[in-house]
Amino acid sequence: MNPSPSFLSTPLPDFGIPRLARASVDFLLVKLDEQPFDQLPWCIRQAVDAALEGGALVEHMLGSVLVISYGATPSCPPSEEKRRALALRLASSELFTVTQRPALTWSSPGSALPEAGDVRPRAAVLHGRQETLTGLFGGQVRQTFGCLLRNLPALLSDLAAMEIGAVKEI
Repeated sequence: MNPSPSFLSTPLPDFGIPRLARASVDFLLVKLDEQPFDQLPWCIRQAVDAALEGGALVEHMLGSVLVISYGATPSCPPSEEKRRALALRLASSELFTVTQRPALTWSSPGSALPEAGDVRPRAAVLHGRQETLTGLFGGQVRQTFGCLLRNLPALLSDLAAMEIGAVKEI
């Protein structure tokens, strides 16, 4: 029997982050188009940058699905107006249009930019507001900060069924 590594039994430091608190959260679930797959990293970057520019918190990125929120932190309060504006921006084709190729790109091996003039939406967005729990949650070693969305499997099922370019408020 192997003893547990010491880091597993050492409690995490208290950084003053609340464990969990009730809050009203405006959330967006974003499904990015994976076709062509080598453009997905660029699409993720465009979506994340748009969310941050809109004052949102990007909580999770799992492949082509993003969880974005307003209200999980005091510095990012709930905002129905900002949520709706961001949902429309993410679903628009303008956000994902390359009008001219930059001289230098950030792209890494295996990622690519769309061709100039390739104008089409590349995201579907499911959004709404929930009364939920926000804060730090997880296990002893791996924790995350964000909100616990209620009925997430059903929300993800709805998102999966949406066509790229669609926006649905629940």
